Amino acid sequence: MRRRLPLLLPLVILLATGAGFTAGAEVLVGAKKAVNLSVHVGPPPPFPKKRRPVAGWDAGVWVGFPLGSRLGVQGEWLYASRGDRVKEEDSSVKIIYTYFDLPLLLKWEVGRWSVIRLLAPQAEDFLTARLYGGLRYSKSLSGLYSEEIDGLYNSWILPEEDYGQDDLSLVLGAEWQVSFLHHLVLVDLRYAVGFFGVDHPEMDLHHSALSLFLGYGFRLKSEERRRRRR
Repeated sequence: MRRRLPLLLPLVILLATGAGFTAGAEVLVGAKKAVNLSVHVGPPPPFPKKRRPVAGWDAGVWVGFPLGSRLGVQGEWLYASRGDRVKEEDSSVKIIYTYFDLPLLLKWEVGRWSVIRLLAPQAEDFLTARLYGGLRYSKSLSGLYSEEIDGLYNSWILPEEDYGQDDLSLVLGAEWQVSFLHHLVLVDLRYAVGFFGVDHPEMDLHHSALSLFLGYGFRLKSEERRRRRR
């Protein structure tokens, strides 16, 4: 039976975002897309089977705001695909799951450097490095099972009771962001591993994924900051 997690984390994200707007903070919004490599972690399959990573992707939008000079919080809404592959000498089995992901991340700035200040002294441009961690709620949407045996391929869509379960994951990562005026370009590398097991009759398996994001964003200036700049 699939485990249904309460929608507590999405509610926390919405409340935190609303609090940022209400407090007049400088809110950052944007979009991002990633490629990922995912694989189930846990006991290895019986020899001679071998577990291999599966390529997938993430795409969606994000919003963030500062909690201090170096600390910030960020919520994301992402559509993602992840899975696992088990290979033998003459056959392989691959499962791809799709999810609606809702990460909530706490970010810490570890360094900031001016990029073109010598060319444009009035420009607020920086290369910023951050480390972050948080939780990700994943709502399972669909599953695709495919197999290859002696060069013959076959695939089918899994029924709802078989294509996985909602999950809660630990997320750790690093971000590099270039900002110029109110525009942001970012590169984001993260690793996530699930707390709850994959539905499997014989093994205690968990989802894991390494993702590389490329994103764009911009600043929504608060009224207080606008007044100070006038």
